[in-house]
Amino acid sequence: LKPLVVAMLEKASYEVNTLFLEGDKHGIVHADFEQVDRVKRNFRPDRILIGLGSGVIADICKYAAFLFEQENPGIEKPMLIMIPTANSVPAFASSLSIISKDGVKRTRKSRLPNLILTDVEVLLDSPHEMTLGGIGDLCAAFISSVEWYIGRYFGAVDDNLAAQLLLDYAKNRMIARADDLGEHKPSGAIELAKILSLGALAMTFVQDSTPMSGYEHGVAHLLDMSANYFGRPVASHGSQVAIAGVIVLVAIHDFLDNFD
Repeated sequence: LKPLVVAMLEKASYEVNTLFLEGDKHGIVHADFEQVDRVKRNFRPDRILIGLGSGVIADICKYAAFLFEQENPGIEKPMLIMIPTANSVPAFASSLSIISKDGVKRTRKSRLPNLILTDVEVLLDSPHEMTLGGIGDLCAAFISSVEWYIGRYFGAVDDNLAAQLLLDYAKNRMIARADDLGEHKPSGAIELAKILSLGALAMTFVQDSTPMSGYEHGVAHLLDMSANYFGRPVASHGSQVAIAGVIVLVAIHDFLDNFD
C-alpha cells in the first residue's frame, strides 16, 4: 500500500519524501514524544503531510501538526491528510491525541485533519481483529454515557447537546447495524467508519474524551503501560476496552443501585 500511494503521488507530479516510523522489539509503533518529534522535524508550511496507517499514526501526525503550529505562530497551517488503514479506533476524526511521556499515557489537545481519505478495499484488507477492536472501542460509548451523566449531575463536566446528539445517533446506528459491523463486508466497513467518525466528532465538540471513553479506557491504558514496562507486546486496544467494559458496567450497576 505504501509504495502504491507514493507511486500515485509521483504520477500526479508531487515530490514525495517518505518517513517510516520504526517499532519496538515487537514491531509496535508507540505514540510518544520521540515519534512525534520525528514527524514534526519534517514539517514545512508548503508541505502536505499524509499519515498512512492506523490509530497510532493518526495520533502522532495530529499532535505533531498541532505542536508545529504552536511553535510557529503566524505561518500558514500545514495541510494534514489521514488515510486510515484499519477501522480500529475513532482517532482519525478527533481533535485529541493520546501521547505517552515517560511511559504514561495522556489525552492531549491536538488538531483535526483537513481530509480523511477512507478506502473500503484498504479497510477490508486489514486484519479482522483490528475491525473487532474498532467495534470494541465503540462499546465504551455505552459506559462513558453513564459516567458523563453522573459527572454532569454533580457539575464535574459540562453539558454539550451537539455531542450528546452525535453520540446517541452513533449508538443507535451501532445497535441497528450490529450484524453488518461484525461481518467483514464492504457495507459493514463503510458503516463502522461512519460511526467511529461520529463518536470522534462528539469528543471534538466537548474537547474531552468523555463521550467515548470512561473508566474502561483507564484500565486498557494501564494494561498498555504495564506491557511496555515489563517488555510484553501491547494487545488490541479496542478488545481490552470491550473486556474491561464488562467489569466496569457491573461496578456502575452496583453504584447506581447502592449510592446514597
